[in-house]
Amino acid sequence: MVLCSTRSFGQLKHIRQLQQSLATIQDSLAYADALAELADYYHYRQWDSVIYYTDKAMRISERHGYERGIAGALTGRGVYYMTRNNYLSSRFNNDALRMYRKMGDSSRVSLLLNNIAINFIFDGNYAKCVDKLYEAERVARAAPSDSSRTIALLNLIDIDSSLTKRQRDSMLILAKRNAEKWKDEIMYNYCLQIEAKRLFDAGGKQEGLDGFRELLADAEKKGNFSFMAFLHHDIGKMILEMGGDSALAMQHFTEGLQISQRQKFFYVTSLLLPEMMHLCEALGDTAKALHFAQQQLAQNTEAVTELQSSGFTYFDYVLNERKLREAQSRQTAQKRTIYLLVLLTIVTGGLLFFLYRSRSQSRKVARIQQELREKSEERTRELEDWDQFHNMLISVMAHDLRAPFSSIITISQLFEMEHDLTPKEIEGMMASLKKTSEDSIRFMEGLLAWISAKRKGGKIRTDSFKIEDVMQEANQFYTMAQQDKDVRLVLDDSLQGQEVYAEKNMLGFICRNILNNATKYAAKGKPILVRAFVDGDQLITAVTNYGKELSAAEIDKIFNPEQKTMATKDGLKGAGIAMIISQDMLARMHGRIWAEREPGIGTTFYFALPRNLSNGATVAV
Repeated sequence: MVLCSTRSFGQLKHIRQLQQSLATIQDSLAYADALAELADYYHYRQWDSVIYYTDKAMRISERHGYERGIAGALTGRGVYYMTRNNYLSSRFNNDALRMYRKMGDSSRVSLLLNNIAINFIFDGNYAKCVDKLYEAERVARAAPSDSSRTIALLNLIDIDSSLTKRQRDSMLILAKRNAEKWKDEIMYNYCLQIEAKRLFDAGGKQEGLDGFRELLADAEKKGNFSFMAFLHHDIGKMILEMGGDSALAMQHFTEGLQISQRQKFFYVTSLLLPEMMHLCEALGDTAKALHFAQQQLAQNTEAVTELQSSGFTYFDYVLNERKLREAQSRQTAQKRTIYLLVLLTIVTGGLLFFLYRSRSQSRKVARIQQELREKSEERTRELEDWDQFHNMLISVMAHDLRAPFSSIITISQLFEMEHDLTPKEIEGMMASLKKTSEDSIRFMEGLLAWISAKRKGGKIRTDSFKIEDVMQEANQFYTMAQQDKDVRLVLDDSLQGQEVYAEKNMLGFICRNILNNATKYAAKGKPILVRAFVDGDQLITAVTNYGKELSAAEIDKIFNPEQKTMATKDGLKGAGIAMIISQDMLARMHGRIWAEREPGIGTTFYFALPRNLSNGATVAV
């Protein structure tokens, strides 16, 4: 059973109340609204009353130019002609839909979309019908207080064959909940009807039939003639399907037919007459079967006659609409052409000039703003980059210059001691002081080379150096600290003859930084092992300290450019910044650096640089 959207909650008492209120309404617009509302209510009781009240509402609304009243009357006409002249019904429904959309009335828009979907059913276009029903359901969600969503959901359950059982169940639950929310008794009863039919189809024949009978009793009590006619039709079919009393089934068919013919429900009549004819044929009563066939033929003839008398067939509808639009267009054009030509001639020149000037100025301003924004962003990035660079430089100098200056201060303090020093001791101390000063100078040269490369945009000059010699030279910086911890540097045979291309001072800085960390965190009495591996055209140097094992998080912090410090409990802040500088230096020399944890051993730092392919033995990784 397809549900047409009107005021489904209209009951007899509402009709009586409205009819009584007509005598007291003084405002013409309110009177038109009341008439349109009565037409909606009579959809379920007396079909002819729908058009009676609709026409009265239309006359009053057109006289006063009342758009909402006109839209309501068009809706009533669309409902009335739905089973008589589908093309005329479609026209009224679409006209009303356009007006309600303009008003922003989501409740009435949803109702009209549902009615247009039914127009598509009568036209045999089920795909467009389903599309309109889903649109009606979506629009109804925004309705402030209406059960129009229930109507769309129930029609989708009945029409959309692509729905699964689970989807139908969910829609039925939602429809029932919505009908309860807005106290829509008739829609709630339609939900109960679907539940009873499902129970009947699932094998609960008697329970389902009893549910229909309860709904019929309620409809009789409330005067819902349309629902009564449908229920008599369904109950008769259910009795026959159960193999019940044919006479009882015929009685329900007969009562439904009487209601539908009396109240002019042509659609229900068209459903009942074929059922009654087939039942009489099955019972062998050909005379009655012929009688019902004749009634069906008479109804079809009446429908055709009414269709023709209405002046609208499909061809007439399209033709008249086209002629009307053409006449309206010609009339409007004739009235406005002269005024528009004069006005356009005067305005066009000025408007074009204004637009040209305005657009030119807008483009110029936009271009200047874009250039200023790009320059500002570029300058901001440069300042941020140099600020970061200066902070890193200060931090590494404060960190790595501390050790040599501490050594110089220590040696100076020894000279101030009161006991006498032998010439040999003095000579050794002076040599150590000289060595520390030279190493400090080399450290500063490495930093200066990096600063120079930074200022020149990364341009540096590289030469070939033996990695073994650079490591030995860099380690002299930390010999005393290694002796204090009983730590020794071990250079693996794989280093022999291996040369890399690098900037000397930068390479020394990198090696000193790695050896400094290795010395600081090496376990007492354990070696610092340096090895070399060949990876294509690069040489990988590995420095392993047998001591502290850095975690993955600590390693990530060391090499993360966004992490300026390595704030751990061991205080590796300066080391982390020096390692970032080393990483930047290697990148400028087409190299890279990383670290790996050696479980049970310590941590190995690796750095790779382009190797001199003309020297050194090949060692596989």
